[in-house]
Amino acid sequence: MASFSFDRINKIVTVLAPDTQVSVQELYDACRDYEDEPRNLDLDKIVDGAGKQELGGGVKVGITITLLGWKVTFEGRAGPDWTLCEISGGNLVGYDSQTAQFYVPIEPSSYTTIVRTSSSSATLQELEALQYSSFNGGVWIDAINGQSGTEYPIGTPEYPVDNVPDAITIATTKGFLTLFVIGDLTIPNTANIDNFTVVGESIRTVILVQAGATTNETSFRKATITGTLTGHYVDICDGKVISLAGFCGYMHNVMISGLITLATGTDLIQLDDCFAGSDGFANTPTINMNGGDANINVTHYSGQLIIANIPIGKTPVVRVNLDAGELFIDASVGGGFFYVRGVGRVSGGGSPFYLDTESLVNPEEIANKVWDEQLSAHITPGSAGEIVARLLGISGERTQWSNIVLDGNGNMTSAQITAYYDNAFTQEIATWEITATYDGSGNLLTYKMEVV
Repeated sequence: MASFSFDRINKIVTVLAPDTQVSVQELYDACRDYEDEPRNLDLDKIVDGAGKQELGGGVKVGITITLLGWKVTFEGRAGPDWTLCEISGGNLVGYDSQTAQFYVPIEPSSYTTIVRTSSSSATLQELEALQYSSFNGGVWIDAINGQSGTEYPIGTPEYPVDNVPDAITIATTKGFLTLFVIGDLTIPNTANIDNFTVVGESIRTVILVQAGATTNETSFRKATITGTLTGHYVDICDGKVISLAGFCGYMHNVMISGLITLATGTDLIQLDDCFAGSDGFANTPTINMNGGDANINVTHYSGQLIIANIPIGKTPVVRVNLDAGELFIDASVGGGFFYVRGVGRVSGGGSPFYLDTESLVNPEEIANKVWDEQLSAHITPGSAGEIVARLLGISGERTQWSNIVLDGNGNMTSAQITAYYDNAFTQEIATWEITATYDGSGNLLTYKMEVV
C-alpha cells in the first residue's frame, strides 16, 4: 500500500518514497480519505471516478479517475541514478473547471521517470502527454552509453540517445529546445542547433562544436565549449571556454583559456564576470578581434586578458573593467578606442588609436598620485592638503619673517611668520604672530605663536 502526502496550496498529491508504484484505485481512495477529514471539508472536490461496471463473465469496465485541478507526482530522489515510477491499473486524466480544459495531471520530480499503464487503450493525446512529461524538459544525450533511434523512450533520462542528429529529431517531434548532455559530446558539422539550449553536467562535460554546425542564438550551460561556432548571438554561461573560433554573443561567469576568435561581421561582444583559466602567459585568454570593427564590453574581469588584431584605421570600442587583472594590448593592435577601468594594469606593445586609463587603479598609480602630486592642487580650506601644507610651512620651507621687534638687549619680542605654497611666495598658506618675554638677565620666559 502506497503512502501519500497532500499539498493543498499547490494542489499536488505526492506518492512518498520509497514507493515506486501506485494503482489508480489507491490514488482515488487516498484522495477520498483526504477529502473526508474534518480539516479538509472546506476544499473543493479533488477527484471524480468512473468505471468498474459489470460487463458479464467477470469482466468489468476499467476505472478512470479525473483529478480536478490537482496533479500527482512521486517524491523526488537524490540521484544520480534515475528511478522509474509507475501509475497503473486504470486511466488518469486532469480537468480544469475554470478553463474547461483537460490537462496531463503528472508533476515531474527530480531523478524520477513517471509512466502510466492504463487498464484500457488510452487516447493518443494522453499517451503523448505522458511521454512528454517523462523527458523532464528536454532530450538527453549520452554518446557513450546511449542508443541510436528516435522511438520513445529513447531520449529520456533513463534511455538517452547517443547522437546529435537523432536528438534533434526527437526534440523537434516532441517540441523541446533543450539538450541535456551526459559525459562529453561532439556536435557534428552537419548539425543545426539554432535556438537550442545545450546543458552539461558541469565543466567536466566537454562539448566540441565542429566547423559547419550552425549555432545561431544557441545557449550553452554548465559545460566546457571548444571548436568553431557558426552563428551569431551565442550565449555561454556558467562554464568554460577553450580555444573557440567564430564567437559572437555573450559570456557570463565563464573561465576562459586560449584563443577566442571573433566571428566576421560581429557587432557587439559582452563578457560579464569572466576570469582567466590559465596561470602561464603561453595560454593566457586572448581575444582575436579578427581585424573587424566589433565593439567589446568586458565587465568584472579577473586575471590576464590579451586583445589582438585590430589594424590601423579600425575603430572598435574596447571597454574593459578589471576587478583584479591585467590587460595586455598585443603588438597587432594599431587601432581602436580602449577604455580601461577598475583595479589592475595595462601592458603590451600595441598602439591603439586612443587609450583611456584615467579610472584604472594599481599600486604604481596610487604611489604616483600620493608622492608625486602637486601640493598646490590641494589647498581647500579645512582639507587634509591644507593641514599638511601648514605643517610644512611651520617647518621652515617657503616662509618669510616680517615686522620683527627687538628689545634693548637685542632679544626678539615680536614678529610675524608667513608660509607660502609656492617658491615665488605668492600663494599664502597662513601668517603666525610670535611674541616672547624675558627676565632681567635676558633669559626667555615665554614664547607664543598663533595664527593671525
